[in-house]
Amino acid sequence: MGTCASMEQEIVCNSLLVSHLSPPRHTLTDYPNYRNVNLKQRIMSDGSRRCVDVNDMKLTDQDMQIVVQWGMIHKKCKSLAVGGNRITSQGVWVIANALCINTTLKHLTLHCNHICDTGTQYLAQTLTLHNSTLTGLALHINDITDVGAGLIAGAIRVNRTLVYVDLSRNRIGDQGAIQLVSAIIQYGDKFERLMLHTNQLITDVSVPTIVRMLEMKRPLETFWVNKCSISDVGRAKIWQAGETRKKFYHNE
Repeated sequence: MGTCASMEQEIVCNSLLVSHLSPPRHTLTDYPNYRNVNLKQRIMSDGSRRCVDVNDMKLTDQDMQIVVQWGMIHKKCKSLAVGGNRITSQGVWVIANALCINTTLKHLTLHCNHICDTGTQYLAQTLTLHNSTLTGLALHINDITDVGAGLIAGAIRVNRTLVYVDLSRNRIGDQGAIQLVSAIIQYGDKFERLMLHTNQLITDVSVPTIVRMLEMKRPLETFWVNKCSISDVGRAKIWQAGETRKKFYHNE
């Protein structure tokens, strides 16, 4: 019985790899015999179905099929943490493809990997066209630029379920910041948290748009933009705009 269930899980997982998103040059179907016993045991040893935490396990793209198969499909986890690993856009493609038909995952953490703008594109495409379940997405420390930020902004414009995005410690500048903030201004009537701190390419150019967002009636509770290249005058304007709001925390 257990063997049949395992085979069924693998068939479902493999079917995800060919159904929704255009694949990268190499995919996990190129490694059909790959196994990682320790990873599977780590996922299955936690009795909780709510969270799968495989942070800091030195996981690679090949491991993402196992994460999808046993974490997302078998356990139907609500929170998936895959931070601090060695995942590139190829591994993200596997997760994004699984998200196309997933209806249980609420929070996805991919911090401190190497997904870059290409991996961000896969996630944004899924959030725009297929997934309306995910509420939180953490992508800090991933070499994401204005291009990736713009893609996430496009997803925010369409996907009203997503209410929390962390893009801190990337390589986002004013163009990306303005696109994100503008998306919240226009469509983020339920958006709660945006993290952009430690993006040193963000300058005073972004301040007027940020102030406009903070002055609007939006449920935004947390906005971090500290350790960027915003002047003291710019930070003061942001702080003043934030102070007029209830339940708002701005990190200086």
